[in-house]
Amino acid sequence: MLLQAAAFAKIVLRRRSHKQKNSLFQVAAVIGVAVMFAMPMALMMGTVAYFDSGLIKEPPALSGQTESPENYAQDFEMVIQAEDQNIYLWVRDLDSEPYFRQTVEIEGEPISHQIYRYSEQMLYIGEQDADMELVWSEIENVGPEEIGILEVAIEPGVWAEQYGTGEHQIQVPAGELQITVQSVGEFIADEVFEIPNDGEPVSIAL
Repeated sequence: MLLQAAAFAKIVLRRRSHKQKNSLFQVAAVIGVAVMFAMPMALMMGTVAYFDSGLIKEPPALSGQTESPENYAQDFEMVIQAEDQNIYLWVRDLDSEPYFRQTVEIEGEPISHQIYRYSEQMLYIGEQDADMELVWSEIENVGPEEIGILEVAIEPGVWAEQYGTGEHQIQVPAGELQITVQSVGEFIADEVFEIPNDGEPVSIAL
């Protein structure tokens, strides 16, 4: 997980260094985003370890995992913009049968994907290898509570519900964030959550 986050930060900073010197704030922001991307895997690994301990009971339903008083969107599309980096989010049926996709682009080129399909209980991950080629892997038998979809989507979900479609400036601890909410409450087609036909994901055993 740490290697994935470090690789992401290295790619971003390396590409930025060709254009301009990275400021301390920019480096810190990139590292922060990298850690955020590693959180789903960290949550999943922690849950797997908990299962292995033999002390776990039946996991709670996804809809009961939050005590937040704020409303959040169940279905939305969003782009989070940070200089030459765009983070695309698609979320469907967040509380019931969640489907989730996160795609990161730098200068218009996709560098990573995370796709979760509830009907298959599968997590698909696409990452660039050393040759800058996109390589796909898959993890079987992953429940929504294991991947931490609610924790990942809750803040963007609140933004989508609160601000609605359009471009918005959001205040976050690190400063101001530019987001574009493309849709709220609209059905998102299954095709969005498909991997490319030539993806050929490799299964990862946990």
